[in-house]
Amino acid sequence: MAALTLSLKTLLSCTLLTAFLFCTTAYSADKIDSVKASFHVGEKLMVCGDVAKTSKLRKSTALNLGAAYPNEHIAITVWDEDLPGFTQKFGSLESLTGQRICAVGKIVLSKDHLYLSVKNPQLLRLMKN
Repeated sequence: MAALTLSLKTLLSCTLLTAFLFCTTAYSADKIDSVKASFHVGEKLMVCGDVAKTSKLRKSTALNLGAAYPNEHIAITVWDEDLPGFTQKFGSLESLTGQRICAVGKIVLSKDHLYLSVKNPQLLRLMKN
């Protein structure tokens, strides 16, 4: 009976360890600086950079990293329909200007500009300078 209990504890420990390793690797993303975003189009990554300018567009808000539009490294896009969650977490997105942020998402090239759309506020982080 003791051997069976030990065997079940070992099995449970291995299962929990495997689940932990799977979960942490399945949801982790490689981290790059915004200046390197152009080398990673189509990839899902964590992109970090300084917000040079925040712009309210027709249906979204763009956080331009590295420089203001049209010379930004990449624009982090928050769509208006998702804005309430971001406002609850950060207050006004304009307050992020001059701050270092990281966002997780897929890097997309459209009309010669790089974008990364973030729908979930948990995928946008304010970093300590």
